[in-house]
Amino acid sequence: MYSEILARLATQGIEWVQLDEPALVQDLPLAWQQAYERAYHRLQSAPLKLLLATYFGGLGDNLSLATRLPVAGLHIDAVRAPQQVESVIDRLGPSSGAIGWFYRWT
Repeated sequence: MYSEILARLATQGIEWVQLDEPALVQDLPLAWQQAYERAYHRLQSAPLKLLLATYFGGLGDNLSLATRLPVAGLHIDAVRAPQQVESVIDRLGPSSGAIGWFYRWT
């Protein structure tokens, strides 16, 4: 279903879609981690760019999972978990084009 929706969005000229995954900052059982991998590998064939967004904390044990998912961009919560920024950049590599910005709700 998501693949169909993404394909339809692409026909409308949409180039980027943000997928919010706040659960990635929680301790996930292996079955959930594997489900994320299966789902995102299926979605990578979408004719647009996917931005995976996490928030409400750091990736913790899911750092490796999040940085190896086939997405065009990864948004992390650098306000609540600034310690993860360096680790994410290290995992993605210097050519990842990492750009940071901060927005704080008041």
